[in-house]
Amino acid sequence: MLELTVLLISITVLLLFIYFKNNTIENEIKEPFENFYLSACPSGYKSFYNNNGDIICCDGEIIANKCLTDNQCTINGNGTPDMPNCTEFIKKIYAEKAKEY
Repeated sequence: MLELTVLLISITVLLLFIYFKNNTIENEIKEPFENFYLSACPSGYKSFYNNNGDIICCDGEIIANKCLTDNQCTINGNGTPDMPNCTEFIKKIYAEKAKEY
């Protein structure tokens, strides 16, 4: 009977230790989703340099440093209404996909 009591107390202490250990780890580990940046074009996009030296990503054909489609973004330049920054462009696409699912 003594062995059973010691076993139950040991199991209880071990479970409490595991419980509190997991709670402290979950509170410490946080993955911040800020300061987004891209070092390459998104998947399916081709890259080229414009006249300013900015890297432009295009999802269509590129002829004479011009993208033939409207889906284009810039990696290292500031975004404009006509050509957004790729990080903002990707975040917008992901937000639309999140609404679908």
